Amino acid sequence: MGYQYKGKIRDVTPLTTAKCGTESGYTRHLQLGTPTCRPCKDGHAAYQRARRRMKPVMRNQCATYPGYMRHKRAGETPCDMCRAAYARYMRDYRDQKRAAA
Repeated sequence: MGYQYKGKIRDVTPLTTAKCGTESGYTRHLQLGTPTCRPCKDGHAAYQRARRRMKPVMRNQCATYPGYMRHKRAGETPCDMCRAAYARYMRDYRDQKRAAA
């Protein structure tokens, strides 16, 4: 069994056989052009659900406006340093708006 790539039929010789019910099994079905089986569809759905649930790495440090926004997105109460940074940001923003008007 093979697959078509740029108009040519290629042979598939996998190094390891992917087991059905896993993400690699689902990918193997796609590569070979075969219909995906129910265990592979379920495994792929579980993989996607777990991937969506992973929390992003928090790169914004506290005592900055992005740190304040990170707290808000996470549904947390912002720490004192982040609230002070947010107040500074808003004060500067209002001053710039007044100067422009």
